[in-house]
Parts: sequence; structure tokens; C-alpha cells
Amino acid sequence: MIESLKAIRGYYRYLIRGGVGDFELFAKLVSEMGVEMADKMNKLEEEIKTRQPGYILPVDTDTMNWKLFNAISQMSHWLGGAFAVLAGYTLFGLKGMWLSVGAVFIGAAVKEFWFDYKYESTEVRGSSLEDFLFYILGLVIGAGIIAHNLLTTCSHK
Repeated sequence: MIESLKAIRGYYRYLIRGGVGDFELFAKLVSEMGVEMADKMNKLEEEIKTRQPGYILPVDTDTMNWKLFNAISQMSHWLGGAFAVLAGYTLFGLKGMWLSVGAVFIGAAVKEFWFDYKYESTEVRGSSLEDFLFYILGLVIGAGIIAHNLLTTCSHK
């Protein structure tokens, strides 16, 4: 497949530079790459079907940038918490905000301390406490935005 990608890239560069090209050849190259990719996906799917239930494909730890992975994960955790609080407030007012806080708190605790231990691969499962605290950080940030909005709105009346 790498060879197909290199061929397509080279031919595409030739066309971009003003080369008079055969677009049918370009389409054929792209089509062959798609067939090659589909064959690999079918083989992977067959391999997965033969595995035991609950088997998780291993993570390639040699090529994984774990610091970036963790940063994106934690950003997702606090953004999810903040979004839930802001959405609850936007849709249902202060009562909705408090319901969202409770739901995220309970949901994050169950997800991080039970679900991840039972179903998540050990390669990608970081610190459950760290993940949970980033959910809580999101709740605090969302509630802080709402409090700031309420205080600044009330003080201008």
C-alpha cells in the first residue's frame, strides 16, 4: 500500500506542476489503493472474528506519542464536563446545571473507576484518578463560566 501511496503522490505532483496527465491512470492508481486497503481491512476483520470475545487489539507502543495522547485525553475530559454543565444550564437553567453536575460526577466515577478497569486496554488506560479529576475540573470551569455570566449580568442592572 505504501508503494501505491507513493505512486499516487508522485503522479499527483506531476499533474499539479502542469503535466499533461492521464486522469484515467490517476483514477486507476487510486482505485488500486482502495482495493488494497479493503483487502487489508477484510483480513483484519477476519482476524478479529477469530479472537476470543473481549480481545482488544494491542496498541503499537513504539509509534505512540503518549504525552500528546494524554494531553488530548485530559482536554477531552474537562471539555466534556464543562460542555455538560453549560448545556444543562442553557437548556434547563440552574436546575439543569445542577442535574448535569450530578450526572457527570456519577457518570465519570463509574466510567473511570469501574468501566475503564473492566473494558479498557491497559496500554491506553492512564490514571483513573487523573481522568476523573479532569472531569471535575470541567465541571468547575463550566460552573465558573455560568457564575461569571450571572454575576456580571446582575451587576449591570
